[in-house]
Amino acid sequence: MSLRERKKAHTREVLVGTGLDLFTRRGFGAVTLDELCAATDTSKRTFFRYFASKEDLALEPLHFLWRRFLIDLEAAEPRDVPLLELLRDTLEQALRTMPQPEWQAQALASQQLIEAAPSIRAHGLEFCDNTTRQSLALLAARYGFDQPTDPRPRLCLNLLVAAFDWAREQWAAEPAAADLDRLIALVHVAVVSPDLR
Repeated sequence: MSLRERKKAHTREVLVGTGLDLFTRRGFGAVTLDELCAATDTSKRTFFRYFASKEDLALEPLHFLWRRFLIDLEAAEPRDVPLLELLRDTLEQALRTMPQPEWQAQALASQQLIEAAPSIRAHGLEFCDNTTRQSLALLAARYGFDQPTDPRPRLCLNLLVAAFDWAREQWAAEPAAADLDRLIALVHVAVVSPDLR
C-alpha cells in the first residue's frame, strides 16, 4: 500500500478499535459521536469519510467479512458442485483471510452490540440486503442464473446468511473465547447442502 493508503487504513483501524471498546464498555447509546471523535482525535468530517453512522462502525468487522466474500465470489472458479456448497466454501475462505486476532475480538464485540442495540440489528439487515443483491448480480453474470425468475440463488444466499447468523450466535455464546476455526466449523455444520445446481 502507498503511504496515503496506509494512513487511511490506520485511521479506520483506530476508529473501529476505539469505537467498539467504548460501545462495549459504556453502551452503544451512551457514546456520542463527539465523544468518539474526541477519543480518536478525528473530526466528524473525517469520521463520515469512513462510516455512514455509529451503527456502520459497530458492524464494521462483519461488513469487512462480507466485502471479502463478494471479492472471493467474483474470483471463484466455477465448479461442478451444488450452489449452496460453493457459497459456503467461499464464505469459509473469506473467514480464513480475516486478520487475527483483531478480527475475532472485534467480531465478538459486534455480536454483543447487535444483541444489545436494535438500531444496530436494523442497520445490519440493510447491509445484508445490499450484499445479497450484489451477490445475486455476480451469480447471474458468472453462472448464468436468470435473476428475476430463478429463485435458487436467492434461496441459497438466504440459507447461507441464516446459517452464518446461527453459527455466529453460537460462537459468541460459548463460554471460552472461541477461535476462528470454531466459527468456520459451525458455519460448515450449519449449511446443509442440497443439490440446488
